[in-house]
Amino acid sequence: MIVFDSVFQISITSGAFLCLKLPDDSLLHSRRRTFVFNEAGQIVTLEDYPLEPNAGTVPANIGKPIRISVTGVVEVFESPAWVVAGQIMATLFEHPELLTNMGNGYFAESVGSGPAQTDFPGSGGDFTTVQTFYFNSYNQINQTKTMSRINIPITYSDERELLINVDKQNTLTPIKLASYLTEQSIDLSDLLAKGLLADVQDSLSKSLKRDAEKLTKKVDLLLKIPVMHLRGAIQNLKTVVRPEYRKLGDWGVTVDNISKVVYPSTVGGWYDLLENFIAKRDTYPVGTSPVQAYLDNNNVDLDADLVILGNAKTAQADQQKAMRDSETATTQRNVLWDPIVEHLHGIGSYLVTLDLENPQLAGDYGYNIDHSKQKPKKRTSKCPIEGSITVQAIVFDSLFVNLMDFPVHVFPGRLITDTPIVVPAHGTLAMKKGFSRITVYNPSATVVAKFTTMFHP
Repeated sequence: MIVFDSVFQISITSGAFLCLKLPDDSLLHSRRRTFVFNEAGQIVTLEDYPLEPNAGTVPANIGKPIRISVTGVVEVFESPAWVVAGQIMATLFEHPELLTNMGNGYFAESVGSGPAQTDFPGSGGDFTTVQTFYFNSYNQINQTKTMSRINIPITYSDERELLINVDKQNTLTPIKLASYLTEQSIDLSDLLAKGLLADVQDSLSKSLKRDAEKLTKKVDLLLKIPVMHLRGAIQNLKTVVRPEYRKLGDWGVTVDNISKVVYPSTVGGWYDLLENFIAKRDTYPVGTSPVQAYLDNNNVDLDADLVILGNAKTAQADQQKAMRDSETATTQRNVLWDPIVEHLHGIGSYLVTLDLENPQLAGDYGYNIDHSKQKPKKRTSKCPIEGSITVQAIVFDSLFVNLMDFPVHVFPGRLITDTPIVVPAHGTLAMKKGFSRITVYNPSATVVAKFTTMFHP
């Protein structure tokens, strides 16, 4: 049961994603997020990102129970019956392994992933086995007592650590969980064994991802010299054909409506451009093309550069395969792991309700307990030019969002050290353990920096 003003999590299975809408109307996708109900009764993430399409609204009435079915139906109890209030949709991609990883469990659609396909969970076809699961992390004792929440981690490594801690504490005091584990047919030893199988897939995924990162660096290295040579040759050619820039099209070069060259954005595009450029050069008698002087003066061998770009194309193909294989391994890990996470949520909720006077009992098992009375809020902070600011009461597992077009530096705690965490322009950083208070430094000498964090009022 979920009550309004609660913090809860929703996960989705079978390779599907939850779709979330950002303030700029762009979309992100995630398999599991922590949610709250905002003042309008919408289901939103802690960063205030609503589900897309809108999953409906619920009455702002703390006393009314809410439930979400495995097919994503959101219902509110209006005595004497449950009433449908909304619907959570599922999103699938033809190639989810090629989604752009935005960090902290968020992904964005890419050209390689294909367009998003949206339908009802369990509706048939590719959506037949898709299910949604929700986990209430609030224990509402009564209107006069403190509400305690369990903040379940959302990264695999943190979830693995939680399972191990639950098993250790259960070994010390088995009587606490005995009835719940029996009722739910949960065998912690079996969960640990399945966790080891999930670890194999997780390690494989990480290894393949490292391979992909190395190949990305290799591609960048291979591109550097041929691209520099080709750009130089094109700029030289521009001076030859000026002002008839349209003649650059004969060399395979794209020019905008005035005179600006539009360079390729992909390895394949650079390869094709150089191939066309060489083909045009070869229509001239040897040594007489308009760019020959530039090539000779700069010791440029376009044919050798084409071979290098061919190697870059091969390396990029290998990189894309490694990323696809890594995503496949991650999917196989999640098939093994997601049911275990569901049990971890259930165990945590049970522990909080086991002793209403001592909700911290769940903390003995490794759960993070939040006793704040109000739901988290988003705060926008300003950091002075070449200065710093310290913010605190940050929500565990929420996102730090850099709103600027340049990087900012983040330090856990009050002190600025020699090893900042650099958050790139419009980038994010997960607020993990040790980040309840952070200091942010603005390296800009001209612009005040802005960023957002989630905090406990």
